[in-house]
Amino acid sequence: GGLSTVGFRMPRHPSFLDLIEATDRPLAAPSANRSNRISPTTAEHVLEELDGRIPLVLDGGPAQVGVESTIVAVNQDGSLTMLRPGGLPMEQIVASTGSQIMSHAGKVTAEPAAPGMLKLHYAPSKPLLLATPESAKQLVQKFKMIPQVSRLGILSFGTLGTTIKSLGLDESRFSVERVINFPPDDLLIANGLFAALRELDHSEIHAIIAELPSHRIGGLWPAICDRLNRGGSPYADKV
Repeated sequence: GGLSTVGFRMPRHPSFLDLIEATDRPLAAPSANRSNRISPTTAEHVLEELDGRIPLVLDGGPAQVGVESTIVAVNQDGSLTMLRPGGLPMEQIVASTGSQIMSHAGKVTAEPAAPGMLKLHYAPSKPLLLATPESAKQLVQKFKMIPQVSRLGILSFGTLGTTIKSLGLDESRFSVERVINFPPDDLLIANGLFAALRELDHSEIHAIIAELPSHRIGGLWPAICDRLNRGGSPYADKV
C-alpha cells in the first residue's frame, strides 16, 4: 500500500489453512468487501458485494468471530502498538507477550498504518447514528442533518431505548420499523454486528440508530465500538 511495513495474518479456519497448504505459498489478498462497506460474515454477504467481480467464493460457513482481526505493530525497539482492535482482545496479547501495548486505535491519519483506520469504514449505505442511553435525546440535533428521515431501525445492546419516546424524538415524525436486540455479551455482539447492520441496511427504514456501548471495557468491546464509530463517522461527532 505504499508504506514501509507489511502485515502478516495467520488464519485458524481449517478451510483456509487447507487452501494455504494446497497452494504451498503465502497468499496476498484484500478483504472480501468493497471499500468502506460493511464487512461480510457469510459467503452470501461476499456475493452481495462482489458477484461478477470475482470468479468464486470458498464457503467455510459463517465467520466464527465476526469483527475483523486485531492488528498490532511490532516497533523497531520491540514494543507493540495496537493499530486496530479486533477479534483478539488486547489483554490476551498482553498475557501472551508479557508486553504492554500502546494504542493508536481510533486515530485517523492521512496515510493509515493498517487496514480499517480510515475515518469512514464498515459503513452501511443508510445513515448510522450512534447513541448512548445518556445521549439518546441529542439525536434530535443529529436528525437536523438528515431532515427527510422518518422510518427508523434500532440496534440495541441491552440499555438503549427502542421506542420513539425513549429516544427523545418527535412521535409525529418518526416511527420505529425494525428493532434488533442483543444481550450485553461482547462475543455475541461481535459475531452478529455486521449481519445486523446489513439486515437493517437492506430493510425499508431510512436510518439506523445503534447503541454505542462505550462504557463497557475489555474483551471485544473496543472492537465493537471502533466499528460503530467508523460506520457512523459523519454523525459521530454530534453525540
